[in-house]
Amino acid sequence: MFGTCISRVRRSKRAAARKILDGDHMAAGDELLQIVDQMAAAGTPAEVSVSSTSPFHERLLQLARSPRLSRMHQTFITETRMCIHALDESYAKSEVRDTEHRSLANAIRSGDRELTDRLLTAHMDDAIRSAHRRDRGHWSGARRHVA
Repeated sequence: MFGTCISRVRRSKRAAARKILDGDHMAAGDELLQIVDQMAAAGTPAEVSVSSTSPFHERLLQLARSPRLSRMHQTFITETRMCIHALDESYAKSEVRDTEHRSLANAIRSGDRELTDRLLTAHMDDAIRSAHRRDRGHWSGARRHVA
């Protein structure tokens, strides 16, 4: 399920980024950077979770100003939140999270289509790798308890 979820989310976010880059990408990048600054201000481990990145991803889709993408986003939002919560433990290191989101917002702000797409794809790939590492650890621990 996780791979399918990420694949759908990836398609919608890549499409949103392309639409943003066709418009006022500097203003969009500035808005996204403000959200990254708020994420970076999270001080306690409880505040530093991937769920605090939801406003970034939600705003990314809103900035596309596409009714179709908005509908897709609403359809995927439950799956997206399930995926995001699955990453909480593996994605809690704020320096990685902040760097990825800040780089993505700066790429959008600069209007660089190739860099934006490359960073967004890498960000989602990292999410998949983190989830797979977490799942392998979970299931290997479960096997130890069964044996």
